[in-house]
Amino acid sequence: MGVIDLDTAQTMLDLWVAAGQAVSRSQSYTIGSKTFTRSDAATIEANINKYNSLVSKLTRGGGVRLTGATPC
Repeated sequence: MGVIDLDTAQTMLDLWVAAGQAVSRSQSYTIGSKTFTRSDAATIEANINKYNSLVSKLTRGGGVRLTGATPC
């Protein structure tokens, strides 16, 4: 997967959250050509965590965070 911007990451997070809500009500949910059901709950949760983390990182600016560095 290439570089993902904040808007794309947020859109993907929203799709995966909607998928999680649908399957929690015993419904199926389709993203692209793949249909998810309750048996795919672990996949859905993993993707929610992935995109939530990415959205959080991009929201705070991403980049490298230094800890324990001595100022010059």
